[in-house]
Amino acid sequence: MATFNDLLETRTQEYIRDNNAHILSHVASRHKDLIKRIETFRKTLTEQEQEEMSVDDILQKIKTDMTIRAFFRKTTTRQNIGEITQIEWIKRSVPDTVKLNADVGGKYLSGGEMHVVASGVPRPENSTKTFDTESPSTKTYGILKLTKQAGGAQDNQYNDVKTFIRHIVSYFETHPDATEKFKFYLDGAYYTPKKRAELKNMVPATCVDRIIITSCESDAV
Repeated sequence: MATFNDLLETRTQEYIRDNNAHILSHVASRHKDLIKRIETFRKTLTEQEQEEMSVDDILQKIKTDMTIRAFFRKTTTRQNIGEITQIEWIKRSVPDTVKLNADVGGKYLSGGEMHVVASGVPRPENSTKTFDTESPSTKTYGILKLTKQAGGAQDNQYNDVKTFIRHIVSYFETHPDATEKFKFYLDGAYYTPKKRAELKNMVPATCVDRIIITSCESDAV
């Protein structure tokens, strides 16, 4: 049976193929955005390097050199392939799962209350980020993370998860009869058993059925 990681690898390779085709079409048409990027890149080179590598030389290298092509094409990280694939996986078992807005219309927690992002209204300093997904039929909000290795930015994501848990606990304390569930899909090697245990220990016994620490890889469909 195919796993989430199998699906992620498949989707990543599909995006790479699509992005290769996209950048090669821009080379063929000498697309103005690509030419601008190449000219900007050339400004980082020495004078001698600029003399040896014209715009046309780089265009040719994009066609023939996989490394140069990878440098100029769109990246899977920028396209957030991880989140896209996580949502696809979740929808296999919960079809009405939808991606929530990250800005206006998105939902977040602050002060024990659920809020909706409004245009021109700043969020309180002490608040969560917006939830990633919602399933109306199961009243479940999703927080999605795909973190492959340790590092400063990854540690910030880990701290975001902790912030979410603290605010969700506060929400349930304020609304003990609330029926929502909050599910954390934490994929990638960064989320070691030790880190998962640390997060689960933050969840009170009264909330273990409503604050769920899992992953797409372990959440089989």
